[in-house]
Amino acid sequence: MGVFDSFKELVTQKPVGLKKPDFYKADSDSKKQLERLQQLHATAPDRGKPQIERDMKLLAYGIAGEENVAFELNNSYLPIIVLHN
Repeated sequence: MGVFDSFKELVTQKPVGLKKPDFYKADSDSKKQLERLQQLHATAPDRGKPQIERDMKLLAYGIAGEENVAFELNNSYLPIIVLHN
């Protein structure tokens, strides 16, 4: 197991003995995308607004879900590495 532990430490740049969740890239660009949609909604023609509103609503649900999962993982005390994309 020594070789695998060394490889894991080399790849992750973290010690092998994780004690809690470790988040790599804990943030996403979803909030920026939501802001862009809100700006677009203000200037969009009336026929395109329902589509933009639907996209904003779904994106807001996604952001809330990601935040809930991140909270649960962060408070789980599991020795895991979390990759958020």
